[in-house]
Amino acid sequence: MYKEPKRIQSVERSCAILEALSQHPGPLTLQQVSEAVELNKTTVHGLLATMSELGYVLRKKQGYSLGLRFRELSRPLEQKDEAIRRHFSALLMKMAQLTDNTAYLAVPSGAQEYLYLDAVEGGHSLTIRSPRGKREGLTTSAIGKVFLAFDHELLRRLRLLGQVPGALEKELHVESCALSWQLPPFCPYQRIHLTVSLNLRNCLCLLF
Repeated sequence: MYKEPKRIQSVERSCAILEALSQHPGPLTLQQVSEAVELNKTTVHGLLATMSELGYVLRKKQGYSLGLRFRELSRPLEQKDEAIRRHFSALLMKMAQLTDNTAYLAVPSGAQEYLYLDAVEGGHSLTIRSPRGKREGLTTSAIGKVFLAFDHELLRRLRLLGQVPGALEKELHVESCALSWQLPPFCPYQRIHLTVSLNLRNCLCLLF
């Protein structure tokens, strides 16, 4: 029987604070952070003070923002993501040309969301859009449902957690075809999806 992984509350709260800071272009006051993560100011202040000492949060008179430590941490992943985009660029463009619809390159981001790495618009003029860094829910979006339709272990996990309602179960019963493809050695992800999403029942999806 599947058991939900043990979660450390202070880590979850710290991550929620960092997420809140990342979603605003400017600094947030203690009150604003507290309201964004729905925690009392005493708890938020303690977590912010700790992350500030470690360099993950920058504190100024105007408020709190992400610290420069993240630039150092994210550089290796950004380089790998760029290499992945170059690696699949030709295939992504070919999918957009064949279907005349936007083709997406996406990877799982935790057990609830997926992350866009790139996209190419279909049509006579192939324009590279930049959804990079955007995330959407697995159970609430068309591409997220494509992930669930092909990732049986993830779907099983969400079922046991009671996060797959009956209506979604019916929607996920689609005919599917998976094509094997070797991931480049520099790829840090276990699974990559290239998807042309019209809707769940009418899509082209390559699974890696």
